[in-house]
Amino acid sequence: MSSQAGSIGSKVSETTSKVFSPIGTLISRIIVILFFAIIIVGLIIGGRLAYNYNKLGSADVAVKHGLVAAEKPAGILGKLAATSPELYALWTGKPYVDPFVAEVEKNEENPNLGVVIKEFKPVDSFFYENSDIKLTASIQASSLAEETKIAAFCSLEGFRNNQPVPAQLLGNTASGNAGLIFKNQPAEFQARCLFPPGAVKAEKLRNAAKATLIITYEFTTKGSQKMWFLDKQTILSLEGKDPFQYYGVSDSQLDSRRKIKSKSTDGPVLLAMKMDLPQPLSDENPYELSLQLSYNNLLRGTIEKLEYLTLQVPSVEDLDIILEGERGFTLPGSRCDFEYIGQGEEGFKQYQLRQDKLASVNKECNKETLSTLALSERECIDFFKAPTFSCLMKATKVPDGVLQFDNIRAEAKYIYRVTDNAVVEVRKSIV
Repeated sequence: MSSQAGSIGSKVSETTSKVFSPIGTLISRIIVILFFAIIIVGLIIGGRLAYNYNKLGSADVAVKHGLVAAEKPAGILGKLAATSPELYALWTGKPYVDPFVAEVEKNEENPNLGVVIKEFKPVDSFFYENSDIKLTASIQASSLAEETKIAAFCSLEGFRNNQPVPAQLLGNTASGNAGLIFKNQPAEFQARCLFPPGAVKAEKLRNAAKATLIITYEFTTKGSQKMWFLDKQTILSLEGKDPFQYYGVSDSQLDSRRKIKSKSTDGPVLLAMKMDLPQPLSDENPYELSLQLSYNNLLRGTIEKLEYLTLQVPSVEDLDIILEGERGFTLPGSRCDFEYIGQGEEGFKQYQLRQDKLASVNKECNKETLSTLALSERECIDFFKAPTFSCLMKATKVPDGVLQFDNIRAEAKYIYRVTDNAVVEVRKSIV
Protein backbone atom coordinates (compact mmCIF):
# COMPACT_ATOMS: atom_id res chain seq x y z
CA MET A 1 0.00 0.00 0.00
CA SER A 2 2.76 2.44 0.90
CA SER A 3 4.49 1.88 -2.42
CA GLN A 4 1.24 2.48 -4.27
CA ALA A 5 0.61 5.67 -2.29
CA GLY A 6 4.09 6.91 -3.11
CA SER A 7 3.59 6.17 -6.76
CA ILE A 8 0.27 8.03 -6.81
CA GLY A 9 1.83 11.03 -4.99
CA SER A 10 4.68 11.15 -7.50
CA LYS A 11 2.25 11.16 -10.42
CA VAL A 12 0.18 13.93 -8.83
CA SER A 13 3.33 15.98 -8.29
CA GLU A 14 4.38 15.51 -11.90
CA THR A 15 0.94 16.50 -13.13
CA THR A 16 0.90 19.61 -10.90
CA SER A 17 4.39 20.60 -12.07
CA LYS A 18 3.34 20.27 -15.73
CA VAL A 19 0.27 22.43 -15.12
CA PHE A 20 1.89 25.23 -13.09
CA SER A 21 5.35 25.37 -14.74
CA PRO A 22 4.14 27.40 -17.76
CA ILE A 23 2.23 29.72 -15.41
CA GLY A 24 5.38 30.35 -13.31
CA THR A 25 7.43 31.02 -16.41
CA LEU A 26 4.78 33.44 -17.67
CA ILE A 27 4.68 35.27 -14.34
CA SER A 28 8.48 35.56 -14.32
CA ARG A 29 8.47 36.99 -17.82
CA ILE A 30 5.71 39.44 -16.92
CA ILE A 31 7.70 40.62 -13.89
CA VAL A 32 10.83 41.14 -16.02
CA ILE A 33 8.83 43.03 -18.66
CA LEU A 34 7.18 45.20 -15.99
CA PHE A 35 10.57 45.90 -14.42
CA PHE A 36 12.09 47.07 -17.71
CA ALA A 37 8.92 48.97 -18.54
CA ILE A 38 9.14 50.85 -15.25
CA ILE A 39 12.78 51.70 -15.95
CA ILE A 40 11.98 52.92 -19.47
CA VAL A 41 9.03 54.98 -18.26
CA GLY A 42 11.21 56.39 -15.46
CA LEU A 43 13.92 57.34 -17.95
CA ILE A 44 11.36 58.97 -20.24
CA ILE A 45 9.81 60.91 -17.38
CA GLY A 46 13.22 61.84 -15.94
CA GLY A 47 14.52 62.88 -19.33
CA ARG A 48 11.43 64.95 -19.97
CA LEU A 49 11.73 66.64 -16.59
CA ALA A 50 15.46 67.25 -17.09
CA TYR A 51 14.84 68.66 -20.57
CA ASN A 52 12.18 71.04 -19.29
CA TYR A 53 14.29 71.86 -16.22
CA ASN A 54 17.14 72.88 -18.47
CA LYS A 55 14.88 74.54 -21.06
CA LEU A 56 13.27 76.72 -18.39
CA GLY A 57 16.70 77.69 -17.02
CA SER A 58 16.27 76.03 -13.64
CA ALA A 59 19.45 74.01 -14.11
CA ASP A 60 21.46 77.18 -14.82
CA VAL A 61 20.05 78.82 -11.70
CA ALA A 62 20.89 75.80 -9.53
CA VAL A 63 24.42 75.53 -10.92
CA LYS A 64 25.05 79.25 -10.41
CA HIS A 65 23.91 79.06 -6.78
CA GLY A 66 26.16 76.06 -6.22
CA LEU A 67 29.23 77.77 -7.72
CA VAL A 68 28.77 80.94 -5.68
CA ALA A 69 28.19 78.94 -2.48
CA ALA A 70 31.36 76.94 -3.15
CA GLU A 71 33.42 80.16 -3.27
CA LYS A 72 32.62 80.99 0.34
CA PRO A 73 34.33 78.99 3.11
CA ALA A 74 31.42 78.45 5.47
CA GLY A 75 30.65 76.21 8.40
CA ILE A 76 33.27 73.51 8.89
CA LEU A 77 35.32 74.70 5.88
CA GLY A 78 35.34 78.25 7.24
CA LYS A 79 36.73 77.05 10.54
CA LEU A 80 39.23 74.86 8.71
CA ALA A 81 40.46 77.86 6.66
CA ALA A 82 40.97 79.85 9.85
CA THR A 83 42.59 77.15 11.98
CA SER A 84 44.49 75.08 9.41
CA PRO A 85 45.17 76.83 6.10
CA GLU A 86 47.33 73.88 4.99
CA LEU A 87 44.41 71.43 5.18
CA TYR A 88 42.03 73.96 3.64
CA ALA A 89 44.41 74.45 0.71
CA LEU A 90 44.67 70.67 0.31
CA TRP A 91 40.87 70.32 0.37
CA THR A 92 40.30 73.08 -2.21
CA GLY A 93 43.18 71.92 -4.39
CA LYS A 94 45.01 75.26 -4.47
CA PRO A 95 48.72 75.71 -3.72
CA TYR A 96 49.55 76.55 -0.14
CA VAL A 97 52.17 79.21 0.51
CA ASP A 98 53.74 78.66 3.90
CA PRO A 99 53.72 82.04 5.65
CA PHE A 100 56.53 83.17 7.90
CA VAL A 101 55.72 82.89 11.57
CA ALA A 102 55.14 86.31 13.08
CA GLU A 103 53.78 87.40 16.41
CA VAL A 104 50.67 89.47 15.71
CA GLU A 105 50.25 92.46 17.98
CA LYS A 106 46.55 92.62 18.79
CA ASN A 107 44.83 95.95 19.31
CA GLU A 108 43.06 95.53 22.66
CA GLU A 109 40.80 98.54 22.10
CA ASN A 110 39.89 97.52 18.58
CA PRO A 111 40.27 93.75 17.98
CA ASN A 112 38.14 93.57 14.80
CA LEU A 113 40.32 95.44 12.32
CA GLY A 114 39.42 95.80 8.67
CA VAL A 115 36.19 95.59 6.66
CA VAL A 116 33.74 92.69 6.55
CA ILE A 117 30.78 92.33 4.16
CA LYS A 118 27.68 90.86 5.78
CA GLU A 119 24.61 89.40 4.03
CA PHE A 120 25.06 90.48 0.44
CA LYS A 121 21.86 89.34 -1.30
CA PRO A 122 19.13 90.37 -3.78
CA VAL A 123 16.14 92.21 -2.27
CA ASP A 124 13.79 89.72 -3.97
CA SER A 125 14.04 86.03 -4.72
CA PHE A 126 13.77 86.86 -8.45
CA PHE A 127 13.24 89.81 -10.81
CA TYR A 128 11.29 90.10 -14.04
CA GLU A 129 13.20 91.13 -17.14
CA ASN A 130 11.53 94.55 -17.30
CA SER A 131 12.33 95.54 -13.71
CA ASP A 132 15.34 96.96 -11.90
CA ILE A 133 17.73 94.56 -10.19
CA LYS A 134 18.65 95.51 -6.66
CA LEU A 135 20.96 93.92 -4.08
CA THR A 136 21.87 95.08 -0.59
CA ALA A 137 24.60 94.35 1.94
CA SER A 138 25.62 95.41 5.42
CA ILE A 139 29.24 96.35 6.03
CA GLN A 140 31.10 96.39 9.34
CA ALA A 141 34.37 98.28 9.52
CA SER A 142 36.95 99.51 11.98
CA SER A 143 40.33 101.19 11.62
CA LEU A 144 43.67 101.07 13.45
CA ALA A 145 45.76 104.20 13.97
CA GLU A 146 44.52 106.46 11.20
CA GLU A 147 41.38 107.51 9.39
CA THR A 148 40.45 105.15 6.58
CA LYS A 149 38.50 105.79 3.41
CA ILE A 150 36.46 103.01 1.83
CA ALA A 151 34.78 102.81 -1.58
CA ALA A 152 32.06 100.44 -2.84
CA PHE A 153 31.54 99.07 -6.36
CA CYS A 154 29.23 96.53 -7.98
CA SER A 155 29.51 94.29 -11.00
CA LEU A 156 27.07 91.94 -12.69
CA GLU A 157 27.99 89.02 -14.89
CA GLY A 158 27.44 89.96 -18.53
CA PHE A 159 26.63 93.63 -17.80
CA ARG A 160 29.05 96.17 -19.35
CA ASN A 161 31.72 93.48 -19.81
CA ASN A 162 31.65 92.76 -16.06
CA GLN A 163 33.20 96.17 -15.33
CA PRO A 164 32.53 97.50 -11.79
CA VAL A 165 30.21 100.47 -11.40
CA PRO A 166 29.90 102.69 -8.29
CA ALA A 167 27.58 101.35 -5.60
CA GLN A 168 25.38 103.39 -3.28
CA LEU A 169 26.94 103.56 0.18
CA LEU A 170 24.66 104.57 3.04
CA GLY A 171 25.82 105.67 6.48
CA ASN A 172 26.61 108.70 8.63
CA THR A 173 30.00 109.25 7.00
CA ALA A 174 29.04 108.07 3.49
CA SER A 175 28.76 110.13 0.34
CA GLY A 176 28.08 108.54 -3.04
CA ASN A 177 30.03 105.30 -3.09
CA ALA A 178 32.64 106.42 -0.51
CA GLY A 179 32.74 106.42 3.27
CA LEU A 180 35.04 107.39 6.12
CA ILE A 181 36.09 105.31 9.14
CA PHE A 182 37.42 107.38 12.00
CA LYS A 183 40.60 106.50 13.87
CA ASN A 184 40.14 103.55 16.24
CA GLN A 185 36.36 103.70 15.84
CA PRO A 186 33.94 101.09 14.45
CA ALA A 187 31.56 101.99 11.64
CA GLU A 188 28.62 100.41 9.85
CA PHE A 189 27.39 101.01 6.33
CA GLN A 190 24.78 99.69 3.95
CA ALA A 191 25.63 99.14 0.30
CA ARG A 192 23.14 98.98 -2.58
CA CYS A 193 23.83 97.58 -6.02
CA LEU A 194 21.31 98.76 -8.63
CA PHE A 195 21.23 97.50 -12.22
CA PRO A 196 18.78 98.56 -14.96
CA PRO A 197 16.19 96.34 -16.70
CA GLY A 198 17.85 94.16 -19.31
CA ALA A 199 21.15 93.91 -17.43
CA VAL A 200 20.61 90.15 -17.47
CA LYS A 201 19.34 88.78 -20.78
CA ALA A 202 16.17 86.74 -20.30
CA GLU A 203 16.86 84.00 -22.86
CA LYS A 204 15.02 81.36 -20.85
CA LEU A 205 12.13 81.44 -18.44
CA ARG A 206 14.64 81.44 -15.55
CA ASN A 207 18.08 83.08 -15.92
CA ALA A 208 20.90 83.50 -13.40
CA ALA A 209 23.91 85.80 -13.14
CA LYS A 210 26.55 86.39 -10.48
CA ALA A 211 26.62 89.81 -8.83
CA THR A 212 29.72 90.99 -6.97
CA LEU A 213 30.09 93.65 -4.30
CA ILE A 214 33.59 95.14 -4.10
CA ILE A 215 34.85 97.17 -1.15
CA THR A 216 38.28 98.82 -1.28
CA TYR A 217 40.05 100.62 1.54
CA GLU A 218 43.51 101.81 2.50
CA PHE A 219 45.39 100.12 5.30
CA THR A 220 48.87 100.25 6.78
CA THR A 221 50.62 97.27 8.35
CA LYS A 222 53.89 97.52 10.26
CA GLY A 223 56.39 94.85 11.22
CA SER A 224 59.68 94.57 13.08
CA GLN A 225 62.53 92.07 13.39
CA LYS A 226 64.60 92.12 16.56
CA MET A 227 68.31 91.29 16.16
CA TRP A 228 71.13 90.87 18.66
CA PHE A 229 74.73 91.68 17.69
CA LEU A 230 78.17 90.79 19.04
CA ASP A 231 81.52 91.46 17.41
CA LYS A 232 83.04 88.60 15.44
CA GLN A 233 86.26 88.29 17.46
CA THR A 234 84.35 87.87 20.71
CA ILE A 235 82.06 85.22 19.16
CA LEU A 236 85.11 83.28 17.91
CA SER A 237 86.76 83.52 21.32
CA LEU A 238 83.72 81.86 22.94
CA GLU A 239 84.46 78.71 20.87
CA GLY A 240 80.79 77.83 20.30
CA LYS A 241 79.50 78.70 23.77
CA ASP A 242 76.09 80.34 24.01
CA PRO A 243 76.80 84.11 24.21
CA PHE A 244 73.53 84.76 26.05
CA GLN A 245 74.43 82.29 28.81
CA TYR A 246 78.01 83.56 28.92
CA TYR A 247 76.91 87.17 29.45
CA GLY A 248 73.89 86.27 31.58
CA VAL A 249 71.47 87.92 29.13
CA SER A 250 67.90 86.60 28.82
CA ASP A 251 65.32 87.45 26.18
CA SER A 252 61.79 86.02 26.30
CA GLN A 253 61.57 86.30 22.50
CA LEU A 254 64.45 83.86 21.92
CA ASP A 255 63.38 80.29 21.21
CA SER A 256 65.38 77.14 21.98
CA ARG A 257 67.42 77.62 18.79
CA ARG A 258 68.19 81.26 19.65
CA LYS A 259 65.90 82.55 16.90
CA ILE A 260 63.39 85.39 17.29
CA LYS A 261 59.97 85.71 15.65
CA SER A 262 59.22 88.98 13.94
CA LYS A 263 56.23 91.07 14.97
CA SER A 264 53.38 92.37 12.81
CA THR A 265 50.54 94.73 13.59
CA ASP A 266 47.07 93.26 13.09
CA GLY A 267 44.99 93.80 9.98
CA PRO A 268 43.97 92.20 6.68
CA VAL A 269 47.60 91.68 5.64
CA LEU A 270 50.36 90.44 7.93
CA LEU A 271 53.93 91.66 7.43
CA ALA A 272 56.44 89.08 8.61
CA MET A 273 60.23 89.05 8.46
CA LYS A 274 62.63 86.18 8.92
CA MET A 275 66.28 85.98 9.93
CA ASP A 276 66.72 82.22 9.84
CA LEU A 277 69.97 81.91 11.80
CA PRO A 278 70.73 81.72 15.53
CA GLN A 279 71.40 85.01 17.31
CA PRO A 280 73.55 86.96 17.95
CA LEU A 281 74.77 88.16 14.55
CA SER A 282 78.33 89.37 14.00
CA ASP A 283 79.94 92.12 11.98
CA GLU A 284 81.18 91.76 8.38
CA ASN A 285 79.23 88.55 7.76
CA PRO A 286 76.34 88.66 5.26
CA TYR A 287 72.90 87.48 6.40
CA GLU A 288 69.70 87.06 4.43
CA LEU A 289 66.68 89.05 5.53
CA SER A 290 63.38 87.83 4.07
CA LEU A 291 60.06 89.64 4.19
CA GLN A 292 56.62 88.32 3.32
CA LEU A 293 53.13 89.75 2.88
CA SER A 294 50.53 87.15 3.81
CA TYR A 295 46.80 87.26 4.36
CA ASN A 296 44.83 87.17 7.56
CA ASN A 297 42.72 84.01 7.10
CA LEU A 298 39.83 85.52 9.05
CA LEU A 299 39.42 88.38 6.54
CA ARG A 300 38.64 87.40 2.95
CA GLY A 301 40.22 89.61 0.30
CA THR A 302 43.36 90.52 -1.62
CA ILE A 303 45.78 93.40 -2.11
CA GLU A 304 44.52 95.52 -4.99
CA LYS A 305 47.46 97.91 -4.98
CA LEU A 306 50.62 98.05 -2.91
CA GLU A 307 51.40 101.75 -2.57
CA TYR A 308 54.77 101.28 -0.87
CA LEU A 309 56.84 98.90 1.21
CA THR A 310 59.72 100.43 3.17
CA LEU A 311 62.44 99.29 5.55
CA GLN A 312 64.05 101.27 8.37
CA VAL A 313 67.53 99.89 9.10
CA PRO A 314 69.59 100.88 12.19
CA SER A 315 72.45 103.31 11.62
CA VAL A 316 73.93 104.74 14.85
CA GLU A 317 77.39 105.36 16.25
CA ASP A 318 78.14 101.82 17.41
CA LEU A 319 75.83 99.85 15.12
CA ASP A 320 75.56 100.32 11.37
CA ILE A 321 73.85 97.93 8.94
CA ILE A 322 74.05 98.13 5.18
CA LEU A 323 72.06 96.26 2.55
CA GLU A 324 73.34 94.53 -0.56
CA GLY A 325 73.90 96.96 -3.41
CA GLU A 326 75.35 99.74 -1.27
CA ARG A 327 78.96 100.76 -1.73
CA GLY A 328 81.26 98.11 -0.37
CA PHE A 329 78.64 95.37 -0.38
CA THR A 330 77.96 93.81 -3.77
CA LEU A 331 77.88 90.14 -4.68
CA PRO A 332 77.97 88.79 -8.26
CA GLY A 333 74.70 87.29 -9.49
CA SER A 334 72.67 88.66 -6.59
CA ARG A 335 70.44 91.70 -6.23
CA CYS A 336 68.53 93.17 -3.30
CA ASP A 337 64.78 93.69 -3.65
CA PHE A 338 65.11 97.05 -1.84
CA GLU A 339 67.00 100.25 -2.67
CA TYR A 340 68.35 103.02 -0.47
CA ILE A 341 66.35 106.27 -0.58
CA GLY A 342 67.89 108.32 2.26
CA GLN A 343 67.72 108.94 5.99
CA GLY A 344 64.63 107.72 7.76
CA GLU A 345 63.64 108.17 11.37
CA GLU A 346 66.34 109.25 13.79
CA GLY A 347 69.03 106.57 13.91
CA PHE A 348 67.71 104.74 10.82
CA LYS A 349 68.34 104.58 7.08
CA GLN A 350 65.35 104.10 4.81
CA TYR A 351 64.93 101.69 1.91
CA GLN A 352 62.02 101.10 -0.43
CA LEU A 353 60.89 98.17 -2.55
CA ARG A 354 62.29 98.37 -6.06
CA GLN A 355 59.87 99.66 -8.70
CA ASP A 356 59.97 96.45 -10.75
CA LYS A 357 59.04 94.43 -7.66
CA LEU A 358 56.27 96.89 -6.83
CA ALA A 359 54.91 96.64 -10.37
CA SER A 360 54.89 92.83 -10.08
CA VAL A 361 52.71 92.94 -6.95
CA ASN A 362 50.38 95.42 -8.65
CA LYS A 363 49.91 93.30 -11.77
CA GLU A 364 46.20 92.90 -12.43
CA CYS A 365 44.82 89.36 -12.46
CA ASN A 366 42.61 90.13 -15.47
CA LYS A 367 41.76 88.00 -18.49
CA GLU A 368 44.83 89.18 -20.43
CA THR A 369 47.23 88.33 -17.60
CA LEU A 370 45.61 84.95 -16.94
CA SER A 371 45.72 84.04 -20.64
CA THR A 372 49.32 85.21 -21.14
CA LEU A 373 50.72 83.45 -18.07
CA ALA A 374 48.39 80.41 -18.24
CA LEU A 375 47.24 80.99 -14.67
CA SER A 376 43.90 80.72 -12.95
CA GLU A 377 42.70 83.78 -11.05
CA ARG A 378 43.44 82.05 -7.73
CA GLU A 379 46.96 81.10 -8.85
CA CYS A 380 47.58 84.66 -10.05
CA ILE A 381 46.56 86.08 -6.68
CA ASP A 382 48.64 83.56 -4.75
CA PHE A 383 51.71 84.25 -6.92
CA PHE A 384 51.61 88.05 -7.26
CA LYS A 385 49.56 89.24 -4.28
CA ALA A 386 51.24 87.26 -1.50
CA PRO A 387 54.91 87.87 -2.35
CA THR A 388 58.16 87.19 -0.53
CA PHE A 389 61.10 89.59 -0.83
CA SER A 390 64.71 89.21 0.28
CA CYS A 391 67.98 91.05 0.62
CA LEU A 392 71.41 90.34 2.01
CA MET A 393 72.54 92.58 4.84
CA LYS A 394 75.61 92.93 7.05
CA ALA A 395 76.71 95.01 10.00
CA THR A 396 79.78 97.13 9.37
CA LYS A 397 79.98 98.21 13.04
CA VAL A 398 78.82 96.47 16.23
CA PRO A 399 79.62 97.10 19.92
CA ASP A 400 82.88 95.47 21.12
CA GLY A 401 82.56 92.74 23.72
CA VAL A 402 78.94 93.39 24.62
CA LEU A 403 75.59 92.08 23.42
CA GLN A 404 73.33 94.73 21.95
CA PHE A 405 70.02 94.53 20.09
CA ASP A 406 68.13 96.72 17.67
CA ASN A 407 65.22 96.33 15.25
CA ILE A 408 64.68 96.47 11.54
CA ARG A 409 61.29 98.06 10.93
CA ALA A 410 59.03 97.60 7.92
CA GLU A 411 55.88 99.37 6.79
CA ALA A 412 53.46 98.49 3.99
CA LYS A 413 50.65 100.74 2.80
CA TYR A 414 48.16 99.20 0.42
CA ILE A 415 44.65 99.29 -0.94
CA TYR A 416 42.83 96.16 0.15
CA ARG A 417 39.95 94.65 -1.81
CA VAL A 418 37.13 92.67 -0.19
CA THR A 419 34.46 90.99 -2.31
CA ASP A 420 31.30 88.99 -1.85
CA ASN A 421 29.08 87.32 -4.44
CA ALA A 422 25.37 86.64 -4.76
CA VAL A 423 23.16 85.06 -7.43
CA VAL A 424 20.53 87.15 -9.23
CA GLU A 425 17.63 85.33 -10.90
CA VAL A 426 15.75 87.04 -13.73
CA ARG A 427 12.55 85.52 -15.12
CA LYS A 428 11.12 86.07 -18.54
CA SER A 429 7.82 87.91 -18.60
CA ILE A 430 4.95 85.75 -19.87
CA VAL A 431 2.29 87.79 -21.71
